[in-house]
Amino acid sequence: MSVAPSPFATLLRRSKFATFDPAIAQVYTTYGGSAPRGDWGLKRPLPIRRRGAAVTVRSVDSREQVTEWRAAEAEARWIARFAELGIESPRLQDTSGANDPTTWGAKLENSGKRDWVVDSEYALGLKDGADTIPKPLADEESAEAARKEATFRPATLPNIYGMGEKRFEKYLEQLRKKREEFKEFTAAERKMSLYEQSQRNDDWFRKFLQSSVNKSYEVEGSRAIEPQPHTFAGLSYTHAPPLQAYFLTKPLPGRLITKKVNKLERLDDSEFFIASFAGMTTKVSTKLSGGKNNTLMDGKEQLGGAAVIPMNVAKSETKLRLSHAYLAKAPEVVGPRFRGQATRKEGLKGVVLQTHARGYYFADVTRPNPHLPGSAEYVSAEDDSISAGRPMKFQARFSKPPTFTRKPIVKRAAGKDGAKILDLLANVLKSTPSNNGK
Repeated sequence: MSVAPSPFATLLRRSKFATFDPAIAQVYTTYGGSAPRGDWGLKRPLPIRRRGAAVTVRSVDSREQVTEWRAAEAEARWIARFAELGIESPRLQDTSGANDPTTWGAKLENSGKRDWVVDSEYALGLKDGADTIPKPLADEESAEAARKEATFRPATLPNIYGMGEKRFEKYLEQLRKKREEFKEFTAAERKMSLYEQSQRNDDWFRKFLQSSVNKSYEVEGSRAIEPQPHTFAGLSYTHAPPLQAYFLTKPLPGRLITKKVNKLERLDDSEFFIASFAGMTTKVSTKLSGGKNNTLMDGKEQLGGAAVIPMNVAKSETKLRLSHAYLAKAPEVVGPRFRGQATRKEGLKGVVLQTHARGYYFADVTRPNPHLPGSAEYVSAEDDSISAGRPMKFQARFSKPPTFTRKPIVKRAAGKDGAKILDLLANVLKSTPSNNGK
């Protein structure tokens, strides 16, 4: 005889509280009338009772029968602030030659490094007709190879750097069993011996591993889940072209802190400013600072053995735009369990992000129409060259018909001007009273 589940068990199973995992670093918030009451959907109300707050929960019910939490407004506001900067897609830091397995680009392999096609009114136009010129027909073998290359979908390989010792040994045993499959794969792709393939740097083993991983996902009844990590670890979901980012965002206030010279860099980027912008320290090239040279650390003086730095607060203020962002490392938001406790969780302190900004140019102010393109203000804006309610006056280029006769050159008599100046000085001396009062 089956017993119907209790309403509380059904409610708990369908609620978001059942998905809480202390091993995952998440940010929680509350809305509506629950915020003033401190109701966050947990076992106990929290003392933070204002709207827009954010917290992270470490434990819902600890041994001391308390809810362990901490404020996470700084992290939540920084993510929202970064989204408002209007930067086009961030970039992954170039790790070629670095061989650093801890970078986010090394963890992505190929699955997250896919091009994003932008469909926007501000995107570049189509190419010219050179691409539509018919090309000569290729042979059947090269056409088949091109078709396979076009339909090939790179997969994410297992991360050997994140495996334990037992998991790595098991992975090696699986690879040893695929030797015959590897020989068949290379024989079908290129008709050459293994010795000839070893002399060429074709990276066949990586292609074979990616092909075998794709087959494991496509097998009927397979339980393997294909990982599809976000290209920028969820930092930004926008793919705005530069022109769209320029018109839809405004320059924001920042502050130039100090100026540095890097002799190892190229001549173009050897001098740059360190600026405080949007809660980050940003590099600003001296050539792109918008004419600002005053920094906060200017005018150092020595007094009593200690450095006294007068803060140039007003002169160091400027307006900046974020031009580039390079993501090197993403935080570890999922920590493994060790004796029932989650470890190795990081917040935004684990992010390594290099940003570059440029100064605010006066050309933004002198634009004839500074409003948002397509908006009502943009359409109804007047042109400064045409005054409202006052007709324009058109003036002829020549008021009189041009004459081509040269005017006679009149030569002044030498000494006339000099004589007048001397007479003027003599009269001034006569009118000046003497020292003895006569």
